[in-house]
Amino acid sequence: LGLCSRRIWNRLHQPWRPCAGSARLKLRAQDVVGRAGFLRNLQWPLGLLGGRQKSSNQTATLEKDFNDTSPEEELARLTNPQQNVAILGTRDCTYNHQQEIEALTQGHVERGHRIFTSGSSGTNSAVIKAVLDKGRPELLTVELPQSLGKQDDEVQVLLERCKEEGVTICPHRECDHLELAAAAAKCNTRILGQVDRLVVFATHRSDKYLGLVQEAKDNNVMVAAFNVEV
Repeated sequence: LGLCSRRIWNRLHQPWRPCAGSARLKLRAQDVVGRAGFLRNLQWPLGLLGGRQKSSNQTATLEKDFNDTSPEEELARLTNPQQNVAILGTRDCTYNHQQEIEALTQGHVERGHRIFTSGSSGTNSAVIKAVLDKGRPELLTVELPQSLGKQDDEVQVLLERCKEEGVTICPHRECDHLELAAAAAKCNTRILGQVDRLVVFATHRSDKYLGLVQEAKDNNVMVAAFNVEV
């Protein structure tokens, strides 16, 4: 960080001095809002989708216009003790990517957030495994694009474990006549209607999930999108 950023960082981490009544609450709220704006401008060593695109050996930055949510709205959501979070993504991700997805998912579970995902290999299976491994099946909802019988064999094995452990599974037999892509799009839209935040793992070829990011933003759902290019 530059000199100016270091001064801001040091200022934010100075010990908080108590003050009286509502003035103290107002100060704390302003402090959190200020930090939210500051953190949005930090550089993150992650492949974030949206904003500027940089080469693979550079650090991606999260642009201010990545989401139209105001700092006040962010504060309200960030301080909500329990949130509904959708974690979705491509089938095409490496083992290392799946490990990172599981770690992120378990972080949300530790905070008591309710997790929504769909049924497929890759990202979504990693999300399901992460919640089950944490022993919190009651926090997981799996929305299926079609009926259980339409799922891949590997996914059906995982869904059987979900049923045994009490996960909420929502199959949609009425979509069996649709092509999988159309059924999946309807499924993702259903999920968006139930959540406060969307986390997406996609490649730049994942038109379905890139479109989902825009759909989420149009519906005022907070979005974090990660690039899992190999």
